[in-house]
Amino acid sequence: FRNKHSGKCLTIAGGNAEAGTRIVMSGCENRTEQQFWIEE
Repeated sequence: FRNKHSGKCLTIAGGNAEAGTRIVMSGCENRTEQQFWIEE
């Protein structure tokens, strides 16, 4: 899962796209939260 894509990762804390806090990181590492790859 780690280093599988290039670009950044959008993490939605709590896994809720509506109410969750959006955090952009350099990679998706925390599987417990909802994450989307942002290709750059």
